[in-house]
Amino acid sequence: LGFTFNPSITVSVSGDLSINELTPGNYADSNIVTIGVVTNAVNGYVLQATTGTNSTNSRLVNTENSNYYFTSLGTNETVTSMNSANDNTWGYSYSTDNGTTWISSPGTLGYSGLPQYANTTAAERGSGGKTLIDTNDSASNQSVKFNIGAKAASNQASGEYTNTVNF
Repeated sequence: LGFTFNPSITVSVSGDLSINELTPGNYADSNIVTIGVVTNAVNGYVLQATTGTNSTNSRLVNTENSNYYFTSLGTNETVTSMNSANDNTWGYSYSTDNGTTWISSPGTLGYSGLPQYANTTAAERGSGGKTLIDTNDSASNQSVKFNIGAKAASNQASGEYTNTVNF
């Protein structure tokens, strides 16, 4: 007698990332979303984040006029606060300790840029993302808090700026 027990994984995101109070010449953080992961996979899992969809676009682009945008911080660039970032830039930060410490990569406080989603085969997708959780726990039930921040120049156009974050 034999049988196969297939692993399962469930990923949940608590809402949409949105910055509601960004004004010209200032910086602001988004709301915080929680990404929860539950699995019984014998080798655990890796949770990564990227930006864009099948393209090379990592900008937050104005929905009414694409001449206005926020450029992503570089993937190896870190700022301790969006206040110290260049104008019209954005970055991400995450917490694995329920919001006590906000980091852009293990051991690095602050914000950084997300790598672009690669237009590659399904097997290759995710191989170049920023790792948020890497566990080999076979009975894992973890979550990570995630937000973005942006800094606007005093002459930045008003409106909605969008892109996609992939987990």
